[in-house]
Amino acid sequence: RYRTFQSNLMAGMNNSGYYGIYLSSIINLWIVFLILLLPGLLSGQYGKTWAEDTVLVSVHTNLLVLSLAALIVGRSISDFLTEVRIRRKAESALRTNEQNLEALVAQRTDELAENIRELDFQKAALDEHAIVSITDVSGTITYVNEKFCSISGYSRDELIGQNHRMLKSDEHSPDFYMTLWRTISDGDIWRGNIKNLNKDGSYYWVDATIVPFLDEAGKPFQYVAIRTDITDRIDAARRAEIAEAEAIEANQAKSEFLSAMSHELRTPMNAILGFAQLLRDYPDQPLSEEQSAHVKQIVDGGQHLLGLVNEILDLSRIEAGRLEIAVQPVTLADFVHGSLNLLRPLAEERQISISVGGGISPVMAVDADPDRLKQVLLNLVSNAVKYNRDGGKVVIDACPIDDNAVRISIEDTGIGISESRRSEVFRPFSRLGAEASKVEGTGIGLTISRQLIEAMGGAMDFDSVPDEGSTFWIELPLSETIPT
Repeated sequence: RYRTFQSNLMAGMNNSGYYGIYLSSIINLWIVFLILLLPGLLSGQYGKTWAEDTVLVSVHTNLLVLSLAALIVGRSISDFLTEVRIRRKAESALRTNEQNLEALVAQRTDELAENIRELDFQKAALDEHAIVSITDVSGTITYVNEKFCSISGYSRDELIGQNHRMLKSDEHSPDFYMTLWRTISDGDIWRGNIKNLNKDGSYYWVDATIVPFLDEAGKPFQYVAIRTDITDRIDAARRAEIAEAEAIEANQAKSEFLSAMSHELRTPMNAILGFAQLLRDYPDQPLSEEQSAHVKQIVDGGQHLLGLVNEILDLSRIEAGRLEIAVQPVTLADFVHGSLNLLRPLAEERQISISVGGGISPVMAVDADPDRLKQVLLNLVSNAVKYNRDGGKVVIDACPIDDNAVRISIEDTGIGISESRRSEVFRPFSRLGAEASKVEGTGIGLTISRQLIEAMGGAMDFDSVPDEGSTFWIELPLSETIPT
């Protein structure tokens, strides 16, 4: 029986751990108790002799005591071991958390150090480029960088604790500064140009951005100002404004002079042309062949000079703003064919063909000044003939570019214009080297034509390919009314 008890006890220890010891001890003790008592109880041998058998009673009593002791001790040991296991798990978890926290702190420390280095680099770059200052909410300077000291002429000690008013110039009105302070006091960023005074009395201009730093309540507690020196740019702009004003004034004087001279030149020129035409056409005393040739030179030269005077007069009127334009609906086909009829003899002398494209219909009408549109068409077609090749072609066509405008193009097969000289085409008195040729011209026809078209609400430009030809075009508003 003892061996059986021992075997059961060891099995309980192996299978159930510490708590198994407790359970197996109780079970085995009761097994021993039952082995000792059960046979006697079943056979009735323990009736009277139960109390007399002191040995048996002692054994039974001891077994009961041992059972109770095992119950109490086993429960205490089990609770103690459970608490130990829980504490060990808690200590292990705490050590793991401490290690994770240390790693996280180290990581955050490295990141913070890297951010600090990056901020230092950014500050160094900003200080190299910009003029930086920091003030409190009252405008008292709390920080300036070296560039601020350099441009203002003050040392850092002279600036710290002072108000920005010490740099104020008389350039800006009180409203200017009130707007500035109202903007940043409301927590908004202010941007603008400010003129400040140097310590030596000179001035400098800065392009400034003032940023308010806000507290948790959304109220500014300091202002950071970042500025760029733009003194040279402002001075250059003002010099350009002065030069432009002087140029406008000089151009106005030139226009007035040309206008006056043109009027003075037209009167005697008309007289010369009139008498030359009388000599040429006087029937009572016809001229000899040689005399007719001389008179023809006088008439041709006079007409050329009169045309130049008229062009100069137009240019002066345009520049002086005194050109009168009377826009009305005009039929495009009539003006195109009328211009071609005047220039066909000039084209036939060099076997140059002039044709009209199918885009110019009899019902196409534009809003333009009739006299000025004819002047522009004559100038463009004349140039297409004069600067063309012998035996070349000139084509005039038109096409709508949208529901409101039409493009009229004059295409030739001349020598073309290089892209490098494009900017010279509409410049007054520029003939792109043709002044050395036999082709007559003043160099202001295209200038006048473009300004006339623009005055009528249109546009003018050209496309050209060297050695292939050019296409000059004008755009005018389509008329809603077809003239009868």
